Amino acid sequence: MSQLPTDTQQSITADTGIPFNEIEDMDWEEIDRRIEKKIGKKLEFPRNDDSRIRPRGSVLLNLGRLIFKQDIENRLAEIK
Repeated sequence: MSQLPTDTQQSITADTGIPFNEIEDMDWEEIDRRIEKKIGKKLEFPRNDDSRIRPRGSVLLNLGRLIFKQDIENRLAEIK
């Protein structure tokens, strides 16, 4: 059972196209796949390399040390 207000749950459902009660039981990969299916393109999480912007959130992301799946695939493609 979620502790989010009903209006927040409705907003999440409207934005993602997935009923909130289903989202509670899904893992991140499945949520991403459903959103990608809804919008018709692959989700991208661009890096922010602008040093003028103060970091918030992941330290690894800010330092550029977080390894993305796309980075791994690119490195493997170079090896092949």
